[in-house]
Amino acid sequence: MCRNTICNCILETKPARTDPVTNVMHMNYKFLLSFILIIYSAICFIVYFIQDKLIFFPRSIDKEIAEKVAGSQSCPEEVYIDTPEGVKLHGWFYRKDADAPVLLYFG
Repeated sequence: MCRNTICNCILETKPARTDPVTNVMHMNYKFLLSFILIIYSAICFIVYFIQDKLIFFPRSIDKEIAEKVAGSQSCPEEVYIDTPEGVKLHGWFYRKDADAPVLLYFG
């Protein structure tokens, strides 16, 4: 194998052994990593566009609860506010002293 000198031994290198099992495993890792990245990107994309629906759950107030709240306070005014987006907001306005703090509640 080695001829007479050390230089010849160093230069006579064997080609790297290609193991089919190692190549397949390496391809599987690449595929798995790509698959996970695609799924993660798709989930982020979907969540971005439906985030309002995931955070805000509007619901109507029962008539019983509305009457209970209205009866416990001094005559509230029913207020309807139309937004530029075309949404109609419904609320109650309680008139109080000018020095009283304001509590704004969204629920």
